[in-house]
Amino acid sequence: MPKIYDDLKETILKEAKVIILSKGYRKLSMREVAKASGIAVGTIYNYFPTKDTLMSELMYQYWLEFVAAIQEAEQEDCELFAKFKRIYTILESFLDIFKDTWLKLNNNEKGMTKEHHKQKQEVVDLFVDTLEKAIISHKEKKGSADNQEINDRELASFIVQNFMLIAQMKQFKYETFEMILKSYLL
Repeated sequence: MPKIYDDLKETILKEAKVIILSKGYRKLSMREVAKASGIAVGTIYNYFPTKDTLMSELMYQYWLEFVAAIQEAEQEDCELFAKFKRIYTILESFLDIFKDTWLKLNNNEKGMTKEHHKQKQEVVDLFVDTLEKAIISHKEKKGSADNQEINDRELASFIVQNFMLIAQMKQFKYETFEMILKSYLL
């Protein structure tokens, strides 16, 4: 049974991130990651059986960084729509870097393990939680009554899904979506 070291796994992920950011997903190879990590090619497969599982883990870590950034933005003392815009901008930056890879992994079910699907759902749930907190805080500050047609969780989930869509489909404008949200929330 091969020995697995957490620090070596982190080194592999760090080097893969450097390669993907400088050369892109298509140029990423397990051989190049192994060389940059100072390990034999076979060793990398003890940690990541495929390039897609390596990318899934790398993206999961990046998504956790994204969630931390949006949670920080949610804590800022500014109005709701300024928070939404900042959160959307953070998401858009991520997708600009990883769009092709993220879409490929989402469409390639064999590349994602059950654990990676679970991680993906965990990140989406954290994203929704963060927006839900912002919506609740906004309502409390404004003294707004709850709209019984849609609860805060459903609204946050709707916003997350639309943020992702708008960030990917450049023909849609964030400002249009914000205008719709304002008409609903104000």
